[in-house]
Amino acid sequence: MTTTRRVASVLAPTAVAIGALVGAGPVAAAEPAPAPGILGVELDEEEGRPTLEVDFVDLQGVHREIDIDLQTGRIVEDEPEG
Repeated sequence: MTTTRRVASVLAPTAVAIGALVGAGPVAAAEPAPAPGILGVELDEEEGRPTLEVDFVDLQGVHREIDIDLQTGRIVEDEPEG
């Protein structure tokens, strides 16, 4: 069995399921609002200083990313994702 056939056999059921959802009507097309919470945390460095990058959804449902300077505790970057 070739790689192409193996990939097709794995992806075909997914494609059929996606097609069924897309064609299901307006209820299936609407995406639910993301739940507030932390999506991920990553140790990083900005301008030679250690920072913590926090990826989260705020209480208004906005996906945001902030960078916190670990030496001062200050937010050095705050931006919406999207």
